[in-house]
Amino acid sequence: MGLFDKFASAFSGPAVDHAAEIVSAGGDASLATARVMPSAYTRGGGGGVSLDGRLLNAALSAMQNTASGSKHLGGEAGSTAHQLRRDADLAVLSLGETDLTWWDFGMTAASVPPELTQRVPRTQVTSIVDTGAKAQGGARVVRFTFADGSWADYRVIQPSEQFWAVAATYGAA
Repeated sequence: MGLFDKFASAFSGPAVDHAAEIVSAGGDASLATARVMPSAYTRGGGGGVSLDGRLLNAALSAMQNTASGSKHLGGEAGSTAHQLRRDADLAVLSLGETDLTWWDFGMTAASVPPELTQRVPRTQVTSIVDTGAKAQGGARVVRFTFADGSWADYRVIQPSEQFWAVAATYGAA
């Protein structure tokens, strides 16, 4: 174990069984889980020490939000993808037996019990595919397509082989 690994383990605590914690919190049985962040993020723009600085930050954030949304989010206003949260917080995604759900396990994905943040019925998911793109830090960009034709990209952090196996048939079930 290297120095970084020792440092990281000291702050992260024991590994959390996300699937078991999701069931304990009232979620349905999880077929696979992964840590995710939306690629079509929404950033704030309130920083800056002066009025000009705050306005510049707000304008820059608005431009970034528009650019990320146009690249990583599709469908009509009010569609499934457009109703998903776009904050840049880490979440644990559960490919459940009946629902696709996002859970808040805290900043390091290790705080229990988790909080359900959003849910989409599995019947509304048509496909989950790797786009082939990688985001900052090496996370894979995965596209979730829904029955209404909308789609949303998520950065999936270190997905397991089980995640890919379930994702390949999740929308077809």
